[in-house]
Amino acid sequence: MYQLNNLDIIILFVIGISALIALSRGLVKEVLSIIGWVLGTIAVIYILPVLTPFAKSYIETGWLAGVVTALFILILFLIVWILFTGKIVGSIRRSKLSGLDRMLGLFFGIARACLLVILFYILISWMIPVDKQSDTLRESKYFQIAGSFAKPIEELIPESTLEIIREKTKQVSEQAEKADREEKAETEAKQHLEEQDETDELFEKLAQPQIKKKSAPAQKKKLKKPVKIEENFDGYKESERDNLDRLIENTME
Repeated sequence: MYQLNNLDIIILFVIGISALIALSRGLVKEVLSIIGWVLGTIAVIYILPVLTPFAKSYIETGWLAGVVTALFILILFLIVWILFTGKIVGSIRRSKLSGLDRMLGLFFGIARACLLVILFYILISWMIPVDKQSDTLRESKYFQIAGSFAKPIEELIPESTLEIIREKTKQVSEQAEKADREEKAETEAKQHLEEQDETDELFEKLAQPQIKKKSAPAQKKKLKKPVKIEENFDGYKESERDNLDRLIENTME
């Protein structure tokens, strides 16, 4: 029996979630939602150049003004679209077609998730060659099944668009590889410096061994007792002085 890997489990999870959402919403609502997003994107493309100059009078940063304006147009359009299509969806929910609508929505959700997996396969194949893909990708049963459907879908995309997408994905892949190489080189350099510091520290310890200081009581024991000088010293006696004088005279002769 085939054992699912982590990628297979993720794919099944995505398909299941998409199917449940579409089942609860129904086919009509799902289709109208997709149409709304497409029309909203078109509205942003055409209206954005008109409203961006007005946004720049309030927002100094150019790109930020464009982003805020695009979000405003898209959200406003989707709100109007939901209000417009809400009556259509509500009438179907109250009719006898509600069960059929939900059942068709279930199949639509499965098909949508499968299409997303196929597009994911196409994107990965553009960014990472097959011979460089990880074992998780190569051993995934459902990922490879998606690959068998990827070629017909890829042929539907215009060649000019494919070239642009491939070029962009190639740039992203090269930047990611460059970042990985730089991070790896930085890590190796850091490890080398740490090893060098440890070596220098060890060499310093061997070259200049530390002498253990003995405790104060032990040092005091080794100190010699000071020679006591007699306080009551009256000098040499007369006989001793005579002997010293004779010794000096004999030495002079």
